[in-house]
Amino acid sequence: MLHRTSFSSDIHYEWLPCSSPSAPTLVMIHGAGLNSSFWFSVVPLLQARYSLLLYDLRGHGRSQDAPDTFTPDDHLLDLQRLLDRLCIQQAAFIGHEFGALLAARFAQLKPSVVDRLILISPPPAFPLSAAEEEYEGRLALAETSGMPALGERMARKLTVKHTESAVRRRITQAFMRCGASGYARWIRQILNPDGLSWDPPGKPVLLLSGEHDELCTPSAAGIMHALWDTSLFLVVPGAASLLFVDQPIYTADWIEYFMRRPKGELSVRPAAQREVQRLLRLVIRQDAAPQMSKPLLQVRCLGTFEVRLNGKLVAESWNTRHAKSLLIYLIFHPAAGREELCERLFPEVEHSKAMRNLRVYLSHFAKLLEMPAGKDPVLHVERDLIRLNGRIQCDLEDYLTDLQRALDTHEPEDKYALCRNLLERLKGKIIPGSYDPFSLSLREQVEHGWEQLCLWAADYCLQDKQELEAAPFLQSALLYCPSDELPFYDRLITLYQRRGMQRELRKWTRKRDAALKRLPE
Repeated sequence: MLHRTSFSSDIHYEWLPCSSPSAPTLVMIHGAGLNSSFWFSVVPLLQARYSLLLYDLRGHGRSQDAPDTFTPDDHLLDLQRLLDRLCIQQAAFIGHEFGALLAARFAQLKPSVVDRLILISPPPAFPLSAAEEEYEGRLALAETSGMPALGERMARKLTVKHTESAVRRRITQAFMRCGASGYARWIRQILNPDGLSWDPPGKPVLLLSGEHDELCTPSAAGIMHALWDTSLFLVVPGAASLLFVDQPIYTADWIEYFMRRPKGELSVRPAAQREVQRLLRLVIRQDAAPQMSKPLLQVRCLGTFEVRLNGKLVAESWNTRHAKSLLIYLIFHPAAGREELCERLFPEVEHSKAMRNLRVYLSHFAKLLEMPAGKDPVLHVERDLIRLNGRIQCDLEDYLTDLQRALDTHEPEDKYALCRNLLERLKGKIIPGSYDPFSLSLREQVEHGWEQLCLWAADYCLQDKQELEAAPFLQSALLYCPSDELPFYDRLITLYQRRGMQRELRKWTRKRDAALKRLPE
């Protein structure tokens, strides 16, 4: 039965009471950008044994929009009012992603109301620069390309069922309803250390993580399990973040198991597990915290060249005095000697002159990466050694790692999935505006590996009767100057012949014929 509240900002919810008056209550809180309808895949499997409360967070689904000043505590106030309205005095809370943070925070503020917590795909409980970069990338996509584009991307990340048009459409529509500004508000609250943050909830906790979740990974959830007393942890196979959509039966079975398990059993930890917990706490205290205090240098080399230092754009003077070349080389060689830099970056310059020039280049380079007074410098210029200090993120370095992983992978489905991911990330020029020997070698490395993978991926699609999926790979490879264009033209001609697309067929036949004429006699 559907109800609507009447307090200050309308909240859409569904209250599904169980026929048994003694049945426990489950309160289900969805993630950022989604809505309560995504719980429907698991509701029929739980409804016979539990009373269920599903609702849309403000700014989501059919609930009213939230003002710009809305905070996580306002979300929790909405939740408390909803519980009061329905006379729910105690319940188990299920939260997905952002909803998991809200559920855990509510348990800290209202411990008598929360009986147990089930946290699905919870954001990592410790700082991860990769997570920050992922969230920032989502916000940038929403701002530049709009919420439909973000919805399409999130469908691929949230569920293994993203190939089903109905699932993809539902996710895209949910994100469009949320809007770019609203979604940015929720993500900022995840990233803001003064907003929502993790502390041991002090309640029995079930942590569920999907095998294929790229952000809220099983390894991160496993560390949370090791650090938190009274927790259980399960990796759900064949599932991504929306594991209750991907594997509803598996999810419902584990919720049932957790709800039936006596609380006292969860507090008993074997000696080995307690030792692992002590070691993890020691590592996080002695290693992770100092590491996270170091400056964060983010460098983008694919499509455009961009440098950010602790989130702030460093926009000027990279094309002056070889600053870009020095930065790229030191990303891949965080410590290098002066002789090495001259030999690798300026081999055509007489050695003594190159060494003299290098002093000027390094002075300019250090000014570009200058930190405020009292902060550790990013660049250490010593007599014999030049070092980068800090956390370094570079999309080209990550791309080359994943490119090699795809080349080394033999399982066809896994290899194709990696190729699709690489295709999505390779847009535009590689290290634009940089022509030193080392940068050129990196560019050649990407182009050579990508040429091999594109041919493999195109053949995979052609054999699997997915001809049109081969086209983006072939066209992408042609943009990066393959050593031999003819194999790519031949495959494009084959796929358009099969599909009966005469206009495209004529276009690529002309291009192949022109390439043949350019061949030496």
